[in-house]
Amino acid sequence: MPSHNNASKESQHLCHRLVEELQHFLPDVVRSESKDTCALYVPGKNRFAYVYHRSVGGFIRVYFRGDVSVAPALQKQLSVHVRPKVEKGWDKEFPYFIEIKNIELLPAVANLLITNAYPLSEKKKEEKKLENESHLPEEIPQSLIPLVEGASKTISVNVYERNATARKICIAHYGCICQLCEFDFENTYGSLGEGIIHIHHLTPLAQIGEGYQVDPLADLIPVCPNCHAVIHRRNPPIDIETIRKSIKKNSRTKFSA
Repeated sequence: MPSHNNASKESQHLCHRLVEELQHFLPDVVRSESKDTCALYVPGKNRFAYVYHRSVGGFIRVYFRGDVSVAPALQKQLSVHVRPKVEKGWDKEFPYFIEIKNIELLPAVANLLITNAYPLSEKKKEEKKLENESHLPEEIPQSLIPLVEGASKTISVNVYERNATARKICIAHYGCICQLCEFDFENTYGSLGEGIIHIHHLTPLAQIGEGYQVDPLADLIPVCPNCHAVIHRRNPPIDIETIRKSIKKNSRTKFSA
């Protein structure tokens, strides 16, 4: 693969324009050139994508962070590919790639990268901080994924709600605000509540088939622990529109009393 300076003019132009589109979302995004690629990142964070150029022809290939168990969101008009092997190392960290020839697709590509890859670029110390929070009992049968608390109490957890990659992308998009009652931990508790939120998986497990990939925006939603507990009072879980209507109805009742 040629360096940026040795690439075709068309390839260089696509790379420059991609950075410009990314900066519409994140002004701090920068490009770092090396012998055979351009790294995309925000200073203080890890690289979230790499651009590979061509010496002939007007296109670039962009590899970006992800998890093959999580389908990249916002990819409908784009052709996102998966590496042939994603078992370990760099291939596992950057399993997805997209080839770009049409400059008109760059805004959609930038949105795809900011939504799916950038939230995964936190340094290890920050990742540990974000993951240090509690989870509620979920809907997978105990025989499938047991998790023991203390000596006797066994709870079961929905793996899609606990998927770290999907969680980061979901929170980066919606924020740490309950999408049902609008409770905001940080707004209420200050820095003590920063980053606290639960993630609910919207698709009933009975409808999930083999090879399913969770979509972090279409399948997941941030909810507070109270709303999450109410959702999982039944099996299958109560749908979110029912919860929203109940909150709205009871809020009106309180104000009219």
